[in-house]
Amino acid sequence: MMNRSENPMHRRARRGFSLIELSLTLAIIAVIAGIASPRYVSALQNYRSALAAERVVANLTFARNRARTTGSSVTVTLNLASETMTMNVPDINVPTRTFIDDLSAPPYEANIAAGSIGTTTITFDAYGRADHEGTIFVSAGNVVTTVVLQVDGRATIQ
Repeated sequence: MMNRSENPMHRRARRGFSLIELSLTLAIIAVIAGIASPRYVSALQNYRSALAAERVVANLTFARNRARTTGSSVTVTLNLASETMTMNVPDINVPTRTFIDDLSAPPYEANIAAGSIGTTTITFDAYGRADHEGTIFVSAGNVVTTVVLQVDGRATIQ
């Protein structure tokens, strides 16, 4: 007669996973990550480019409105080397400092280019009109978003 511990029907069930099960699970996760990774990078570049373009439009709109409100000109300078925008107005957070917006810093991590505007300095007069019109290119990775500045001072994303 068989002892109860020797009977295969009465053995305790093993706990945990085997090495084959763990390896198979890790392989499936690696395949899914390999498929999703390029899509994630592409989506992140689209997001950063669009977000930075919206920021450029917001800065240009702020400069236009500031010029109209104060009745004096406001100058916006695009520093292409450092990927920053500066304005000859006080910074909102630190009034003793000039307004500087760094588009190369997170969350934007973007580049700016003058495009067809032909200059890196844009001045809005007391009526909110820009002294130049044209395009400004904002890019993040391979994604480029175009900001259009009209002579009346309105900025839009194209």
